[in-house]
Order: sequence, then C-alpha cells, then structure tokens
Amino acid sequence: MLSLKKNSDSPVAVNSKEAVAEILGILEGTKPTAESGETGTPVGVENIINVDFISEENVICRLFLYEDEGEYFIEQTGNGVYTISKETYDSIERYMTGIITGCGKNLRE
Repeated sequence: MLSLKKNSDSPVAVNSKEAVAEILGILEGTKPTAESGETGTPVGVENIINVDFISEENVICRLFLYEDEGEYFIEQTGNGVYTISKETYDSIERYMTGIITGCGKNLRE
C-alpha cells in the first residue's frame, strides 16, 4: 500500500496493486543530482508530497517529491536527490485528487 500526503493535507491511501505499480512506473527514469539527501525532510521548499510505502501498517520507505525554484525533485533520506519532470510531479499529485482512473475504476481503491 502507498500513502500520499501533500503538506498538511490528509493522507490519501492507495491500495490497488495496479495503482501502486502505475505510481512506481511514473517514478522511474529519475536522474541523480549532486545532493546527498541526508537531511531528512527537505527544508526551505513548498508543496512537498510524501510518498510512504507501507507494509503491515509500518512505513518501510518514504520519498519526498517537491518543487524548488522551478525544478522538481524526488528525495529519499540517505539515498539521494533525483530530478523529475513537472509532468511526473503533476501525475503523482493527481492521485491525491482522485483524477487518475484506469480500467473504468478509480485506481486509488
């Protein structure tokens, strides 16, 4: 299961295997930056989306997607900072509003 949360909004659970696979597919193709990603939650940026991978109610991995000065990034503490496109950021953000659908059903369910 995935949990998506933007800023102080309520988290959105993504339970569908198809949706989780689609989100993982969206996140592929990132490019590493020179940043280390060792500080935990990114600071000094707005519109952070937390992507939590959850197993048996425990967060096993957390990714941060955010925009900083017109560029978009994905960060994992201890693993690094990677660039992503605005389209990738927007695709993940759409899951939070339930806009993305597939196979005639909402993929969040």
